[in-house]
Amino acid sequence: MFIPIGDENPTERTPFVNYAIIVLNVAAFLVFGLGDPRDPALIRWEMVPADLQWPTLFTNLFLHAGWMHLIGNMVFLWIFGDNVEDRLGHIGYVVFYFVCGLAADGAHIATNPNSLIPTLGASGAISGVMGAYVLFYPRAVVKTFVWLGIWYADVVRTPAYLWIGLWFVLQLLQNLLSRGAGGIAYFAHIGGFVAGIAIAGIIKAANRRGREPGPEGSLPEARGEGPRRPFAPIPDDPGIEWLDEPADSYSLLSLNEDPSNVAQISEVVSALGGEPSHEVARRLQTTRGMIARKIPRDAAAMIQRELQSRGIPSALILHNRANLPPKPAIVDGASWDDRSIRFRSGEQIAKMPWASPFLWVAARIEGRAFVDAFINRRAAYRLYDSRAVQLTEIDPSGRSEVDAGFAGFARAIRTYAPDSPANEGVAIAAGQEVWGRLDFPVESDYDDYVFWLYNLILARGVRA
Repeated sequence: MFIPIGDENPTERTPFVNYAIIVLNVAAFLVFGLGDPRDPALIRWEMVPADLQWPTLFTNLFLHAGWMHLIGNMVFLWIFGDNVEDRLGHIGYVVFYFVCGLAADGAHIATNPNSLIPTLGASGAISGVMGAYVLFYPRAVVKTFVWLGIWYADVVRTPAYLWIGLWFVLQLLQNLLSRGAGGIAYFAHIGGFVAGIAIAGIIKAANRRGREPGPEGSLPEARGEGPRRPFAPIPDDPGIEWLDEPADSYSLLSLNEDPSNVAQISEVVSALGGEPSHEVARRLQTTRGMIARKIPRDAAAMIQRELQSRGIPSALILHNRANLPPKPAIVDGASWDDRSIRFRSGEQIAKMPWASPFLWVAARIEGRAFVDAFINRRAAYRLYDSRAVQLTEIDPSGRSEVDAGFAGFARAIRTYAPDSPANEGVAIAAGQEVWGRLDFPVESDYDDYVFWLYNLILARGVRA
């Protein structure tokens, strides 16, 4: 005996529509004599191919012939329906479910046009849900209870493409072996499944086209074309880019945060670079490590040598696109469990392990707190501390969701990504403490701070 009991694929939103469909199925079963297929009150709502009444194309989808029929279908819908609704949205899922149900009806009618046997059950529509699930989440883990009598009993975890693929092959084989007998509409299962895969395939293809970059790498939505697709596939890390041209400008970064060095550094930069010492001091105190910003190489090297002679370590960095941190894409929310984190923007989701971001930075600019997650040299995401940003912690085993808030998200970073570099702002956000020096008056100060921190992390050999 092989019984699916769940999956390891948490959702981003509550599947209200899926719950409603399950409730309607159970209610219909209770109202119509606990699913007795011989009850005249039930028969009038069942679909008969040879005597087709159009309302029965819909009503038969909510009727079942016994407890086991109902429970089996609802278990499958409970496991797979929530994620498909999560991907399609509430309204999209309603339309999708009934389209798959109608496709299942059509397949059964086309293969049994003269049948007088009443047909009922949600199996065809649910088969469509499974078809979409396997295309949207082929590697999601499906948990199956396997019982072989006294010899073996255990819960086995398999990828969705394997479990659902075997299920579909079984439908094909059983249809061939039964030759239409046995009281099970296998062609309805097949028709619904094919419809689900076809619809999901069209949606995935449309999403890919919506993410294709246009001129100069812009997304279609930036040019006013197509839907908003802020999550293009995360580009690969390009690695180190070596650029050394006479016209290039350089920045000089401090390798420590010793406040006692601020006066000496300001004096050296002012004397050798001509910048007022008080401006140098303000920048150092605000950005932590930006000694000199975008100056000629000869001047930067001269300042670096003088600082080195005074025992103050520094790094000379080419200040160009290759070394600038990526500009974070602002996202609408995030959800996470102990294994992975999912950033959401509109209907788009970027899912990755907790170890993927190589740097977490929390700060505040002009009173707005946020966390930036740097994925590699070309991709980063930003989450603001706002009621409009949904931050949800998920317990896959209990299939529960908790609104964790901004502080909960910061605590999750510290818990699930303890080995990834993070600035002290993450601890401040987790404890809801005073931001102090991480409360930047203008965005340009934060940009200099991140430039210093980002390049410092890369210089120390941390994976980017």
